[in-house]
Amino acid sequence: MNSNSIMIKIDRMSAWILFAIIIAYAITGYGMTKNFISHELSEELHLAWLGGIGLLAFVIHTSWAIHLSLVRHNIWNKATKILLPLFYLLLIGFFVWLHFFFSPANSSSSTTSKANTVYTAETLVKYNGKNGQPAYVAIDGIVYDASKEFRNGEHHGHTAGQDLSDEFHKEHPDSYLDGLTVVGSYQE
Repeated sequence: MNSNSIMIKIDRMSAWILFAIIIAYAITGYGMTKNFISHELSEELHLAWLGGIGLLAFVIHTSWAIHLSLVRHNIWNKATKILLPLFYLLLIGFFVWLHFFFSPANSSSSTTSKANTVYTAETLVKYNGKNGQPAYVAIDGIVYDASKEFRNGEHHGHTAGQDLSDEFHKEHPDSYLDGLTVVGSYQE
């Protein structure tokens, strides 16, 4: 068996893996937002496993297809032999940086001033996640940006822009708050 037929088998296997990952990614995404399967399981699979496996299958599948296309069109030369792997190294590097090192709290100079903001019921209600507003919620006197969890201001029947301490503790462990950005404090 030559290297070409081995690569074709690896390519086909990666295509099937990518197919399954895309379906699983959609299911776990809806599992996190619609809660039709365990939120914790959905989040673990979606954020910790599926992205990395999917990225690997994507790189294998697409790089082989691009390689074959470049060979077919007589463009497989020294430059493309360097550029193609470089492109994929940069792509993988970007996603690794995004997953492990990027933090929205570090991306904005206004975050520090927001964290010192004091919200009341009257001021917090403006941040209801609708019409382009972020979705802020108060939990135990701290206001968090929960925009990723609240779609159009709604999350599991709850509305952003208010104190959801009791509702939060009924459905989530306290450790869940570690993933949210603090934007201020809450005073009743």
